[in-house]
Amino acid sequence: LILLCHKIHDIVGLAVITGGADAMGTLDKFERYMETLCERLGHVDRQRGFIEYSQGLMLPIERKSVEPLAAHTDPWHVSAKHQSLHHMVAKSDWSDEAVLEGVWDWVAPALGLEKGCYWIVDDTGFPKNGRHSVGVARQSPCVTVVAASINR
Repeated sequence: LILLCHKIHDIVGLAVITGGADAMGTLDKFERYMETLCERLGHVDRQRGFIEYSQGLMLPIERKSVEPLAAHTDPWHVSAKHQSLHHMVAKSDWSDEAVLEGVWDWVAPALGLEKGCYWIVDDTGFPKNGRHSVGVARQSPCVTVVAASINR
């Protein structure tokens, strides 16, 4: 949800294709967005890991778990990066509700909800990759994704 607001590769790619002059403005906007969310983490030591994890989620790679993110963001220090990212996601004491509130504060003004809108909810099934899911009983070979969007 956090990164639905800023898919940096798509935004920068679009800025470059359409003239490129706005690419730095887009990066500045992304940095301000990350700063806004980092304010909600509760401790300054969590900020670097949060930013690195967020950037990793935007990489054009198939798997977005901690191990592939670590391998792609810091290939010379995979083990240390894996530990750092895993700590941020699984062990660090920060409130997801506070971060999501920061997302809402950033996004709500642009939605124009005061003018009225329609919520579109879509559930779509995607085939699973691989034949095994660790720790999960046998199930149908697909993953269901629920997407919500707004149409004015």
